[in-house]
Amino acid sequence: MIKRVYLFLPAKATGLLLSVMLLLLSGSSLASTSDKPCNGACSLYLLSPDSPIHDLASAIAYYEDKPAKLTLNDVIELDKALAFTKSEGNAPSFTSTDSAYWFHVKLLNSTDMPITWYAQINYPLLDDISFNIVRKTGVSSIDTGDSKPFDSRPVNHQYFVFPILFEPNEELDIYVRVVSSGAITLPLQLYQAEELLSTSNTHSLLQGLHYGTLLILSIYNCLLFGSTRSASYLYNALYMLSLGLFMFSISGLSFQYIWPDNPGIANTSIPVTEGFVILTIALFARSFLLTSEEQHNTLRAINVITAFGVVIILLGLTTPYHIAVKVGTLLGVIAIVIVYLIGVTRLSENYKPAKQFVLAWTIFLAAALTYALATFGFIPNQFIQEYIIRIATGAQVIFINIALATRVRVLNQQLIDSETKAKETLESQVAQRTQQLEKAMTTLSNLNETLQSISTTDELTGIANRRFFNDTLDENIKLANREQQSLSLLLIDIDHFKLVNDAYGHLVGDKCLIHLTTVINHCLHRPGDFLARYGGEEFAAVLPNTSSSGAELIARHILDSVRQSHFTASGLELSLTVSIGITTHDAPISDKNILIREADQALYLAKNSGRNNCKRYQQQVTTT
Repeated sequence: MIKRVYLFLPAKATGLLLSVMLLLLSGSSLASTSDKPCNGACSLYLLSPDSPIHDLASAIAYYEDKPAKLTLNDVIELDKALAFTKSEGNAPSFTSTDSAYWFHVKLLNSTDMPITWYAQINYPLLDDISFNIVRKTGVSSIDTGDSKPFDSRPVNHQYFVFPILFEPNEELDIYVRVVSSGAITLPLQLYQAEELLSTSNTHSLLQGLHYGTLLILSIYNCLLFGSTRSASYLYNALYMLSLGLFMFSISGLSFQYIWPDNPGIANTSIPVTEGFVILTIALFARSFLLTSEEQHNTLRAINVITAFGVVIILLGLTTPYHIAVKVGTLLGVIAIVIVYLIGVTRLSENYKPAKQFVLAWTIFLAAALTYALATFGFIPNQFIQEYIIRIATGAQVIFINIALATRVRVLNQQLIDSETKAKETLESQVAQRTQQLEKAMTTLSNLNETLQSISTTDELTGIANRRFFNDTLDENIKLANREQQSLSLLLIDIDHFKLVNDAYGHLVGDKCLIHLTTVINHCLHRPGDFLARYGGEEFAAVLPNTSSSGAELIARHILDSVRQSHFTASGLELSLTVSIGITTHDAPISDKNILIREADQALYLAKNSGRNNCKRYQQQVTTT
């Protein structure tokens, strides 16, 4: 009689959601198998005590029982009839099916001493397992699986462990019948007791570090939420907790420690915790990536992910396990891809915290794919099968927390920039209000005159009037002195404008002024250049940070543009010209009246030189 053995052995890392989806949706076996039948000798495996672990993947043969009605005796006869197929290289794995699968391996104890080996099936999500040991003296069977209470297992372990006592030089057959609503895989290994204990210690440490890290980071994020009231910390804590619970469920630990007498709840917990993972991902992505109410596409995508999470939870509570897992896996993978694409989109929009977010999901997706390939035989790597999920989720959690720290820095910098800008704006407003108040106090006695001239725009031409010109010239002089720059002034007079008014009337003259205003304005390209109506037919152009030669080039451009323009009014086409006076001063500039007087004298010279030209103050320039 086999005595129950109680050992605490942590699980090898279980399949990711993506792995289950690949197995459920592929429609064919993913294991590396051969199609040639095997005879009794091909499954013989020699157990050497020098090797504390034996991986039996290459020695297993399998048979698909489609009606799922064959007995052990039937299967033994089929094995003798060469009906089994040998699995070479990796553990045989199959997608979800209604068939029962029988697995057979023949073992030989090569020593002259009795020895106990422990057969371990490193996949906890198998519904029904019948482990049959066929000896010459008889048959012993153990029926277990995650559809039965946990105490149906001969060893108290999250995986399925079966003690096998070998007599000296004994040869025996192992037949394992598996029926499961999900994927079927049989990674079968034999351990010596000492190696089982050693592996237990190592895996216990790694598993404890993994779940402990998730728990500590969750608590830490909750504390950060309590101090900062930032929802991102709370949702990140919930995500890590739900991720830990999901992994706890698919690894078989929740069945072992939380509800060992309720296999139905143990199975339901897998899609339900998966749904909470997707839901918390949506909440975290919404808080972390959605920074503006105008991001309608991002908001809609996150709402879709939220709906996926709710649907998966409802499916887990209301539908059979195999349906909930299949649909939940599909929706979960789609949700993860959507989150990844949202992160990439926000990264392309130069949202700096999205860099670590995208990196975290890149690692997660790449690791999930690698684990899926390893689990189903495309990558024969035991290390990947055991540790890839812990490494992937650990790296993902680390980068997500780095992304949160980056987001805090970005938000703090934005806050500092906003405060700085607000301070500068306030100081500027205070300075302006102070200046206005001082000006109002000094000009209170002339209030009536100030009210009459409050408008700064010339009503006819739409440009600044002379009063505004005077104020703006003062400001430009102050700026030139402060920045140690030059300042130029142009006075522009329309040639023989009185004759136009006398010959064609003031309406035509007004249209002429409007036309020339447009032409001259097109010649002033820089934002700082300023044009005002100085008198009846005179204009003034203020050119900040402009040298004497630069002012002359602009004046020439104005002369050419006016000459080449075509002014038509009331059926009349008139040829217009202007005269321009130029003056330029380098900082410091003492008085605006000096600039105006010098420009006026230069304008007087231009008129006396035949008009239709420009003159610089005290220096004549060539006119074209």
